[in-house]
Amino acid sequence: MSQCTTRTKQVKHKSTTGSGSQKQTRTWYTSEPYQDCKKVQHGTEPYTRVTQTERWCVELDDVNGNTAQDRIWYEVNPKVYQQAAETKVGSKVTFTPLHSGC
Repeated sequence: MSQCTTRTKQVKHKSTTGSGSQKQTRTWYTSEPYQDCKKVQHGTEPYTRVTQTERWCVELDDVNGNTAQDRIWYEVNPKVYQQAAETKVGSKVTFTPLHSGC
């Protein structure tokens, strides 16, 4: 959709009369209206919006007694995240991560 505004601009005019040494040039200015239009989004027009995808992450401690795997974040699906969130601290959780790191 376009949104237009009426604006004015100064226009220079010249008129020349006579010839040779009798030549005279008359200059004058007028204000003339014009339309200044810009394309704008309006109402329910579709547009592209870039968003980040949801990421569900869990952090595990004491993974099979291996301290090297402590405090590592894993990306999981929402169902696994919900299961982990409902599990008591210190309880055993088994899952397959989507990615390591989060």
